[in-house]
Amino acid sequence: MATWTDNPDSGSNAQDHNPNADNYWVFTTDQTITANETTSQLQGYSFDPLASYNTNVALRDGNEDGALAARNWGNFHTNDGITVDGHTYEYSRHWTYEATITYSDGTSVDTTILASRLVDDPDNGTAGGALDGRAILRFHDDQISTVYGGASGTGEYALSDIESITLGANLGNAGGRSITGAYNNAYPVVCFATGTLIETANGTEAVETLQSGDAVLTRDNDLQPIRWIGSRKLSAQDLAAAPQLRPIRIKAGSLGANTPASDLIVSPQHRVLVRSKIAQRMFGTEEVLVAAKQLLEIEGIDVAEDIHEVEYFHFMFDRHEIVFSNGAETESLYTGPVALRSVSPESRKEILSLFPELAEEGFVAQPVRLLASGRQGRRLAYRHVMNRQEMVY
Repeated sequence: MATWTDNPDSGSNAQDHNPNADNYWVFTTDQTITANETTSQLQGYSFDPLASYNTNVALRDGNEDGALAARNWGNFHTNDGITVDGHTYEYSRHWTYEATITYSDGTSVDTTILASRLVDDPDNGTAGGALDGRAILRFHDDQISTVYGGASGTGEYALSDIESITLGANLGNAGGRSITGAYNNAYPVVCFATGTLIETANGTEAVETLQSGDAVLTRDNDLQPIRWIGSRKLSAQDLAAAPQLRPIRIKAGSLGANTPASDLIVSPQHRVLVRSKIAQRMFGTEEVLVAAKQLLEIEGIDVAEDIHEVEYFHFMFDRHEIVFSNGAETESLYTGPVALRSVSPESRKEILSLFPELAEEGFVAQPVRLLASGRQGRRLAYRHVMNRQEMVY
């Protein structure tokens, strides 16, 4: 992973931000973006990540406004920039591109990637004197590691597993990028959409009405109080920029008889419980948790393209639990490192104040069931389809 360092070029008004150490992949390219940029200039560009990867990276918020902004060409620059392997650049322009990652085993996934035009001369602020600049491509590690099970199928990821990354359509000028929530649109989110019905001590309640302290029925430990609950709204613009966050609709009965009892809308990374003989044969246990997006082979489970904006709710207990949502068994928020990066810095601080052990080096939260990797989950779904078996019996 990329490591974060102090920016050696910081001035008295500059501030370096390391929002989440070891969270970003940074690739410099041999592609030069000309001064007269066009939005499609990098479309179709393909690069070898092993030859492009950089390990020593620092972001710089020169004007301390909490955003990584490109310069204004009216004789003004922001001092925002990035230091790559000891060389500091200033941002000239940001774009978001569709991207396809192809792995050495022939599989591929679609994601998004941020491309920035970098320049060496931060004081050259006029359009007429604009310099050509090298391209740098950045995205959060979760955009790779959570969609690929690794060459061994263990859920672990190695950079060497990537064969190539190819940029597709340009999704528009990205403008300033928040540092306090840097690339948060790219983070996986584990949560329920508004309207999800949760079984509680008071009967069935909509998730958006729940509060910290409310008692929720769990599969293994009866009623448990919610220790923390949060939400996150994604606008139509957010979903267009990060289509991998579009919600998944699990239609009534698609997992098994009356499961779920009504259509269930969850985030792509939200895990649902699979209970079957096929799971027993594959994992040595009949119950496993699988991310919703890995079950798209199953009839009735689809990306909810008709939902143009969504508010996601996530809640957690003293431990990882299985809860009842629209009659289906699904997980509460699992406090692994990926989940903690999916919430805002304020929420992360609040969670760590409740559970300080999560910040301890080497601490690993115990999942309530085996967590299937992406590749394992897809294989499990495929085998259920081929054998015409329900996901939950």
